[in-house]
Amino acid sequence: MKAKVLTAALAAVALTSVTAAAQSPAYSEEYAYDNPFWGLRASLDVSCPGKWKFGSDNKIKIFGPGAGVALGAVYNHPFGGGLYVEPGVSFFYDTMDADFDTSDSDTPVGSLDRIDAWVGTWGMRVPVMVGYRIDFTPTTALFLSTGPQLEVGFTAHLTDDMPGGSSLAGELYDTLFRRFDCQWKIGAGVAFGSNYYIGVDAAFGLVNLSKHSNATSFHRNLVTFSVGYNF
Repeated sequence: MKAKVLTAALAAVALTSVTAAAQSPAYSEEYAYDNPFWGLRASLDVSCPGKWKFGSDNKIKIFGPGAGVALGAVYNHPFGGGLYVEPGVSFFYDTMDADFDTSDSDTPVGSLDRIDAWVGTWGMRVPVMVGYRIDFTPTTALFLSTGPQLEVGFTAHLTDDMPGGSSLAGELYDTLFRRFDCQWKIGAGVAFGSNYYIGVDAAFGLVNLSKHSNATSFHRNLVTFSVGYNF
C-alpha cells in the first residue's frame, strides 16, 4: 500500500514539474539580459559608396571607401523567448575617398581635370532593431538583429589632400547630396561579463542620395565594428 502511495506521489510531483517547465519563460531571472538595459556604443565605420548612375546604363566611380567613428547609446527591451527590440541613437563623423580623373567625364562635382580629395560628413543615426538573443551562460549571449536605420546629415564637405587642405565645392548638402538616408541594417554581437559588448553590423543604403535624382542616383553602404558597455 505504501509503495502504491509513494508511486502516486512521485508521479504527481513529476507531472507538476513538467507542467511548470512548460509554462515557464524561456529564460530565468538568473540571466543578465532578461531585464531591459541601456548600453553605450563606440564604433569604427567603413563607408562603402556605390557608383554614380546616369540614366539606365552609365556608371562612374566618383567616391571610394572611407573610415569614420560614431558614439551613441541603445536601449534593449526583451520580450521573452529570446526576442527583443533595440532602438538607439548615435552621432558620427564619416569620410569617403574622392580621388578621380574628370578630364573625360562630366561629373556632378565640377569640371576640374583632377580631384585628389575626400568627403567628411557629420550626422546622426537612429536605428530601430528587432532581434533574437541566444544565451550561452548567465552572463554571455549572442544578439542577432535587423531593422531600419534612419540617418540625417548635418554637414558634408569635399576637402583636398594638400597640407592644411581647403574645402572644395562648398556645402555638399546644398549642391550634391540629400540630407536624409534610410538603410537596412543587419548585425550580430556578443555580450559578456554582464556588461561588455562587441559587434559587427552591415547597413545597406535604400535611398537615392543624389540631390538631382531625376538624372542621377547614388547609394552608400556601411560596415560598422562596435564595442560597448551595458548598464
